[in-house]
Amino acid sequence: MNENVPKILFECAEYTVIEKPAGIVTHPTREGETGALTEWLLEQYPELKQVGDDPVMRPGIVHRLDKEVSGLMVIPRTQKMYEHLKEQFQKHTMQKEYLALVYGKILKSEGIITFPIARSARGHRMSSRSDEKKDEGREAVTEYVVLRYVGRTGGERHGYTLVHLIPRTGRTHQIRAHMHSLGHPIVGDKLYRIRKQKRREDLDRIFLHAQRLGFHTLTGEWVMYESSLPEQLTHFLEQKQ
Repeated sequence: MNENVPKILFECAEYTVIEKPAGIVTHPTREGETGALTEWLLEQYPELKQVGDDPVMRPGIVHRLDKEVSGLMVIPRTQKMYEHLKEQFQKHTMQKEYLALVYGKILKSEGIITFPIARSARGHRMSSRSDEKKDEGREAVTEYVVLRYVGRTGGERHGYTLVHLIPRTGRTHQIRAHMHSLGHPIVGDKLYRIRKQKRREDLDRIFLHAQRLGFHTLTGEWVMYESSLPEQLTHFLEQKQ
């Protein structure tokens, strides 16, 4: 199977659930930009031209994944389903779960990161602020659970940690900024990294995968979808054991 092509996991008249591969932007950020996921979606579902708040630039897009992040996305196929999903995202009743490999040994087996997030002065990234400066950013909450340690983990800065992440809010780059603020940036993340982190990895993407996605359908039924870790990330993980 080609991991560079989106995969349809489920489809019905109201929505479809796909696996987005890494390396593809969700939607164009400017007119004329090509190669976005939305191009592929319109080929599969032409009706998306009528779905969304901005069907020209973001047809059928109710949420997004960063370019180098893979995993589950739900695509509404009707405006009614779009509004239904949008409301769940706004009320944070959508269940989103991620797998990430981060640098170092996270000492606490589980925790909740509550640093507010604001746009950095650099403009292209977000900044996670300390609790003492909550007025300088928007509320952001991420829960984490350590799954296991990988490689040499004799100290907090050695080896890696495989971690399960649940964002309770939906800020831009939330998980990436929060793990960076915790002192454990995600492997492969070139935007959020610690300067003294000199390790160079043979990985052309970020080790972050949207693993589970749950929401209510129009009939009120709760559905949950799951996605396996891509082969590239599985292989990388095995090499670091």
